[in-house]
Amino acid sequence: MSCPNKQPVRHQEYFLPGGDLYLQVDNVLFRIHKFFFERDSAHFRTLLDSPVAPNTTRSGSSETKPIAIRNSSPSEFAKFLFIFYNPKYSDYTDFDTADWTCVLKIACEHEFVEVQHCAIRALQDCDLSTVERIHVYKLYKVDPKYLVPLYIAMAVRDEGPTDKEVHHLGAETSLLIFRLREYLRSRNGFGGKSPLPPDVSDDDALRAVCHFLQVDVSQMQSLVSTSNFKGKKSPCPKGGKRGQGNY
Repeated sequence: MSCPNKQPVRHQEYFLPGGDLYLQVDNVLFRIHKFFFERDSAHFRTLLDSPVAPNTTRSGSSETKPIAIRNSSPSEFAKFLFIFYNPKYSDYTDFDTADWTCVLKIACEHEFVEVQHCAIRALQDCDLSTVERIHVYKLYKVDPKYLVPLYIAMAVRDEGPTDKEVHHLGAETSLLIFRLREYLRSRNGFGGKSPLPPDVSDDDALRAVCHFLQVDVSQMQSLVSTSNFKGKKSPCPKGGKRGQGNY
């Protein structure tokens, strides 16, 4: 966050001669070529094409009236600019996972669609687990098409998400993955239902739930005879009708 009483300083590398777009990240000024931002960012096209009042300086057109870039540090933004000013064109051997994640974050926030695709292609070769990729792509709201193969990988693998993975994915995404796994394993011949094997008893169900909830099963044995574990309907109360409460 910039300090209002601190004089902005020019970035050592990206305050470029001939630049016609002024941006400020924290207290660091960047002077770059707006051509790239107008060409590749819907957000900046709207911003730079919007009308201004007569005798008013357009934001971004001078060092005294730069456009503020939020949610990034100067070093992160410099990494992002390197995509456009890389002297070796497609050589990004010095970029690591954190660098590409940073590029993806800024590209998504400011609608640089082609840069998003570039960062995602690079991240395919980085050392990220499937769960980490899902987390990053969801966090920065990338095109959902990139999530499809990741969800497939989670749905078809032998093991369901671990506790650690669930924590990392969040409740909504974890529930989707569990539902996909259930659907793929039960859809053939059962119309989407997933019947229990015939040899699973109420006691088996009780022990499984106690295990997952870390509850002492010996204190719960009395529930076996009183609960309806397998969806059996209890008899209607005398004089009552099923589905109606008695008050």
